[in-house]
Amino acid sequence: MKKTLLSTLLLAKLALGSLVPATSFEPQKASSLAKDLAHNHYMNNQYEEAIPLFEKAIEQAEATSSDSLDIAVLHGKLGYCFTKTGQVERATEADSIACTYGPSEALLFNNWANSLYEAGRTERSFEVASEGFRILQEQQRELELEASTPDSHLQKKMFQYEEAYLASTMASIQEQLYMTNGQPTHLQAARTNYQRAMELLQTTSRTPEDKQLLEKCKTKIEELKEK
Repeated sequence: MKKTLLSTLLLAKLALGSLVPATSFEPQKASSLAKDLAHNHYMNNQYEEAIPLFEKAIEQAEATSSDSLDIAVLHGKLGYCFTKTGQVERATEADSIACTYGPSEALLFNNWANSLYEAGRTERSFEVASEGFRILQEQQRELELEASTPDSHLQKKMFQYEEAYLASTMASIQEQLYMTNGQPTHLQAARTNYQRAMELLQTTSRTPEDKQLLEKCKTKIEELKEK
């Protein structure tokens, strides 16, 4: 497959490396320094401080880099910072640009759908999440046609991880659509997606955020039994 999996790439691109001392970097290394500093604040939940640094890193990367996926990741992380600081409209803009740079990355569409949902644009968030699912399912079908290797097995697990997050996002959107229009099909779809997300997270959870999402899915499954 030609696709580079974002789940794996994020671990590499967004892992916090050693920071270059401010007195020792050269001008051409400014983009790397801004990115490292942004990720430093990001990893420490200092989202306000990270925003201007991500913006600087993006400006420099767009002017000098040919790595579109690297730029996509920067926009995606900027969008997350906007969401965490309550700037949801700016988050939707950043996430939209991220998907333009990374049109084959399902997790970027998941993030965009989430920011649209937070902005109250439920119908549009449903469309974007659906597109993320379409991208992921196409890649899963391509993987099934390939010979089984250790790498393909790992990629299958990564796809399952992406699917868990997309399923949870879609479930939240469908639950909101049910509350808005009362259509039973949305309620049943929300139950199905929460169940799917829970099953996948039980085998792929790695981070505290994964475990929090797993518990949310379990709670939602029980809550929706009463509706």
